[in-house]
Amino acid sequence: MISEIHNIFKIRRQQIFFLDDPNDINTVSTTVNIKLTEVTFDNVGYVTYFRSKKHATKFYGFLEEGQYGIYAWIDSQVVGHAWAKICRKCRCRVSGYMDISQNEAFIHYCNVSKSYRGKNIYPAMLAALCQKLFSKVKVQRVLIDTEINNKASLRGITKVGFKPLGEGIYIQVRGRLIYKYEHFKYSK
Repeated sequence: MISEIHNIFKIRRQQIFFLDDPNDINTVSTTVNIKLTEVTFDNVGYVTYFRSKKHATKFYGFLEEGQYGIYAWIDSQVVGHAWAKICRKCRCRVSGYMDISQNEAFIHYCNVSKSYRGKNIYPAMLAALCQKLFSKVKVQRVLIDTEINNKASLRGITKVGFKPLGEGIYIQVRGRLIYKYEHFKYSK
């Protein structure tokens, strides 16, 4: 019952971060040997090593939209993923609530297999994805957010070199944004 309500009505309290200089990206060492690769149409289905088939379908849609994804592999298994939406129009909405501007990217839909968390895989994926976004895609700024009290994500984000931009509160009903409040330290 509660999960059904959560799917209908969602309140997000997010901490928002940014990177606008590729020189600010920190090198992140992992405590396990991982390989990072771009998600492609050929390997998109490998997410089912630790996620459901619906994720593979969602990721296929991300690729069709022109989003960029990173997989983290240990041996021959995918153990993590991170995605970035690049705005090529004047303004874009990501995840149903976050608005970004032209030539900005928003990192979203990140996850690491529970058995491999705490090994710096998440920040390593973020750093690799940011390098790609700045060097190959030529974005001007990369944004990312996480729930205000998600301490693990906050640590991973700051390890990479992201700087705090502000906070946002977003209320969605059935995926539709009905309320948005953002407070930024700098202009967005």
